[in-house]
Amino acid sequence: MFAIYLLESKTGLLRKYQIEKTKLFLTTASSFSQIPNQSIDIQRELKLWQSKMSAIKATIKQFTIY
Repeated sequence: MFAIYLLESKTGLLRKYQIEKTKLFLTTASSFSQIPNQSIDIQRELKLWQSKMSAIKATIKQFTIY
């Protein structure tokens, strides 16, 4: 198992993705710069995360040892 940290430029969130074989988990999210009254669109965040994970998953699948 290993982790990837991604900093999202629009939100300023640092996200940690844990990867175990081909299973991907979002484990933490923290913000470097909180903007007062900032609302986060959960559906948009989920779709963005899913597209990033699909790209990472496709790459990882090539190197997974069973």
